[in-house]
Amino acid sequence: MAGYVKFYLLGGKGGYMGVDGINPIDLVIGVGTSDREWLKPVSIRTGKQSNPIWKLDSIIPDPDNYENSIIDAFIAFSPHSFKECTKFQEVVTQVGNSLQIDFNDKEKIPKSWGMLREEAKPIFEKMTVFEANLSELPSKYPKWE
Repeated sequence: MAGYVKFYLLGGKGGYMGVDGINPIDLVIGVGTSDREWLKPVSIRTGKQSNPIWKLDSIIPDPDNYENSIIDAFIAFSPHSFKECTKFQEVVTQVGNSLQIDFNDKEKIPKSWGMLREEAKPIFEKMTVFEANLSELPSKYPKWE
């Protein structure tokens, strides 16, 4: 794996009516690039998901259906949020002990994943998700000691 270019953060709106950004942060998903893009959880607040549902630690998005990659990542790395969906247990069984889902390889995508994604959309739309694009600070900024 190469490096991260962006992060998605799941949490709460901080301060009065969310004016203070995100607080707490429950999950951070990194978007990395190399020969192709991948998404991976880089931080999960302990206690929030103390019972792991599966072992997934990365997904590779389908470049032809990239709009699904964000919700797919949240289903993969915050599965507890979607337990009420009717297709959830089917997907748990289909994921099994997999460590990764490559959405480019249609044969390896859990068969019920697309149906779970549709059921998960109303839940996902209510979640507070922030996006942080990374760029290096230019050297003109002072060095702090």
